[in-house]
Amino acid sequence: LEKETTEKLQKMTKAELKAYKKEQKLLAKSQKKKVKRMSFWTALSLSFKNLLTKKARTMLVSFAGSIGIFGIALILALSSGFSSYIKKSQEDTLSTYPISVEAKGIDFTSLLTSLFLNSDNNDGVGHDRDGVYDKERISKIFNTVGASLNANDLTKFSKYLNEHYSEIENSVNAVQYTYDMNLEFYRDNHVSSYTDIYEIQPNSSAVMTMIIKYSIYYFEDKSNVTVEEMANNKYRVAKKTDEEPNYAFMNQYEDLNYIKEALQTDGYIEITAIDIQKLAFTILGFSVPTGSSMSSGVMSSMFKSDTFYEMIDNEKLIKSQYDILAGRFTEEANEAILVLDKNNEVDEYILYALGLITDEQMNKHLQDLVKGKTTPIKIDYNSIIGTEYKVLEGSDYYVFDDALNDYVDFRTYLVQYLDEDKTEVNPIYNPLKYVSSYTTAIQNCSNKVQICGIVRLNDKSDTGSLSVGVAYTKDLTLNMIDYHNNSSAVAGGLIKEIDELTPASINIYVSSFDSKDVIKKFIEKYNTQADTGEEITYSDYVGLIMSTVSTIINAITYVLIAFVSISLVVSSIMIGIITYISVLERTKEIGVLRSVGASKGDIKLVFTSESLIIGLIAGLMGILIALILTIPVNIVINHLAGIAGVAALPWLGGVLLVVISMLLTFIAGLVPANIASKKDPVIALRTE
Repeated sequence: LEKETTEKLQKMTKAELKAYKKEQKLLAKSQKKKVKRMSFWTALSLSFKNLLTKKARTMLVSFAGSIGIFGIALILALSSGFSSYIKKSQEDTLSTYPISVEAKGIDFTSLLTSLFLNSDNNDGVGHDRDGVYDKERISKIFNTVGASLNANDLTKFSKYLNEHYSEIENSVNAVQYTYDMNLEFYRDNHVSSYTDIYEIQPNSSAVMTMIIKYSIYYFEDKSNVTVEEMANNKYRVAKKTDEEPNYAFMNQYEDLNYIKEALQTDGYIEITAIDIQKLAFTILGFSVPTGSSMSSGVMSSMFKSDTFYEMIDNEKLIKSQYDILAGRFTEEANEAILVLDKNNEVDEYILYALGLITDEQMNKHLQDLVKGKTTPIKIDYNSIIGTEYKVLEGSDYYVFDDALNDYVDFRTYLVQYLDEDKTEVNPIYNPLKYVSSYTTAIQNCSNKVQICGIVRLNDKSDTGSLSVGVAYTKDLTLNMIDYHNNSSAVAGGLIKEIDELTPASINIYVSSFDSKDVIKKFIEKYNTQADTGEEITYSDYVGLIMSTVSTIINAITYVLIAFVSISLVVSSIMIGIITYISVLERTKEIGVLRSVGASKGDIKLVFTSESLIIGLIAGLMGILIALILTIPVNIVINHLAGIAGVAALPWLGGVLLVVISMLLTFIAGLVPANIASKKDPVIALRTE
């Protein structure tokens, strides 16, 4: 045939040969058109129809495949929710605990790191373990403290901060400058004498007063005696007229023996205010401090936060964290807001210090506590709004003393009088002559601050940028600096002028840990261009404590996903086996498809399409189950931890999980699909 075709071609003319070639091309083209590949949608349709004939098995297989998907989806939902919660908590925490740069101080970050993070590191030990060696812990602490002692030049740093603020502006919530002013607040109710002055700050005064009052009521109740306050800062402890004291109670405390002995012999005893303080500490179980000034020492260390403090200069952040309950947020320099906690509560000593609780109310409250009653004190919002306080600072306490022919700070002598209970001293140093100076200073004070609103931490925030108490504005601080600098005490050279560019400390409030890193790099950049010995050190307490939180959460997430991923692999293998079973069941169908012209690739496409459909159903089912399960999970977490709506699956994560499910089932179906494509069509048609 080939020889005949060749001879025929040789006898053809050029025109006939050209026509023949054209005819052959058209014939080849038409034959190619007859052989068509099966489309993806056709293969998908065949697979879908096959799965519909086995609905129960398809749903069970898909559910098995969805187990890993909804497990990972739940983990992602919790991880994402906790990450968002941690981010919010970090922002709130960082708004409370700033990066602090002190004019003088110790780099506590380095110190704490040395103490806790490197305490038991065995790397680089320079000796054998063949005897007893000294552990260089205390000496390392000394060395760390010595190396971290630093006097920061905040004048240069604040200038640099102002000039380059644009570099960190997006990472900063607020920058707060503090100054050595020691503002003191007084509630002025037509003061006529020193005893009428209601000093608001420090808190230790109010706390100590409450401790003494409670201890007196407790002592009276348990010992069955009366305690009466007398003149000259003395107290009288006496028997009740109709009953004998309970000496058994006093026998529990050796420090009260002198009171018991006096009651047994004379029926009464007069004691000083210092003795009352000692009695209070003894009854409450504290070790009795030495020295006379117990209130200023021990109480100040127990209650460091001030009733009045300057709020951060970020109104937007404050309003995002707090709800206004009465009045409004500050608008003027002489306005302040009362900050409550989430339960609308304020420490009793703050309310007492603010004068919002009267002596009578506090006395009854403490007496009820002694009797085991707990009746809450409720104060109406409207009675607080508009409450006014006078503000004094250092220059207000200087008066000219004729006897000394010099200006003196009269508080020094009054403190001596109040603490040491001295009434008979050298007339030149007699503190009593300064009482009128105190009352005059209060009465003549023109600087005032007024409570204009009451706020509460909202439900979206766990911690806020404000602490419980009264928060005043940055403008009040600036006004008081101007007042101080224009005072006669400064003009006379008695005290130093306050320079706004030379703060006592700079507190930088950031919005996130990433922002914190930006600030750290900013300080490091400053240190690289600073002169030797003028580098800035700072304290970052919350960063040291919380910087590993996100890492821990991520690590836990990765571990859980790794475990759950095992079920994904197992389910994928199972889907591969099910697909192979489907191949065995559809062997005759394979033979029919091959006999009508389906290629090996078409057969492979049919079965990989079936795997993809199962993967899609498994993925969607897993996401749906995960979304349903987040409801009870959120309820349980909210009940146990008080965190609402923490489990929330990101939409992108859901889409990716569905794609991963389809990809894994596709891979799992490749082997059985390849086996199906290699089956002999003649043998396949004979299969029953």
